[in-house]
Amino acid sequence: MNLDAPSDRQRANSRINWLMRQLIKTEPDGFHVRANWPGRTSSTQVLLVVVKANSSLLLPEGVMALFTSFDVVLIKDNAGKFAGRKTFLEEVETALPHFYQQVGQQLRAFSPRPPRLATTTESPDEGELNDSSDASSGESISAHGSLTPPRNLADPTVP
Repeated sequence: MNLDAPSDRQRANSRINWLMRQLIKTEPDGFHVRANWPGRTSSTQVLLVVVKANSSLLLPEGVMALFTSFDVVLIKDNAGKFAGRKTFLEEVETALPHFYQQVGQQLRAFSPRPPRLATTTESPDEGELNDSSDASSGESISAHGSLTPPRNLADPTVP
């Protein structure tokens, strides 16, 4: 099963840890992790149980680039059972559900985090909104920007 490595991680160990967090429940018998590198660098492959113990063994010495993808594979060495068609199909029919249960259900493709909105702490001062009154006409502008007529203080029925 092939997965692209997370592009937001800037260290190779962070990318490996991202994969290992997804494979916590996986029983490591027969599973291998392969890291695919850009350019001419050959892929590196290590047993899953070894990667869980020491993730740096997946990284070749002297390579500063970051790998681009992972392959998680199940390797079964049953040479004698693969001689006949019937036994081969029986082994494949048991290996595929086992692989899916242990690995396929656990892995999720990388999706970058959504961008965060910039927080603005500036808010208009309420004093600025209330100070915008027209002294000559007695009209004032409310906080919502609507023009309110002057109040008649002599008439108690007018709000």
